[in-house]
Amino acid sequence: MLSLPRSGKLHVHHILRRGLGGTDDYQNLIVLCQGCHLVKAQGIEAQKYKAIFFEYTAQFAVPEFWPQVMERSAHDRRKIAALKRKTSKSRYQKIKESDRFKKYQEKQRAWRKKRKPEHREKYGYSYVTYRRRLILAGRAKQAA
Repeated sequence: MLSLPRSGKLHVHHILRRGLGGTDDYQNLIVLCQGCHLVKAQGIEAQKYKAIFFEYTAQFAVPEFWPQVMERSAHDRRKIAALKRKTSKSRYQKIKESDRFKKYQEKQRAWRKKRKPEHREKYGYSYVTYRRRLILAGRAKQAA
């Protein structure tokens, strides 16, 4: 059933996907080469191999070091999540500080400034009031 790797890359496969309630338990993980991972774990016959994989991993006892591995894994996941948050904030900050974004903001302000008197002249009230009335009118029609 298990063969030598076809490529140099090995993949850790969750037999029961985490999205479907699978965990990082020792019996739910198996190491597969890249080709086997694509064919046996993700392919058409994945359901057939799921039972085989569970049977295969059940024969091994959980090693003593496994709790430390899981603790380290949880620590790494938290660290990665924090780095992603920090990166996204700094990326957003860079966008806000860019000349292109500032030009866009100025263009939007100028457009709003121009639109406001035109709309007030045409409808007798501001665009914001117009939108509110339009929304309320739509809700009244739905309720009726």
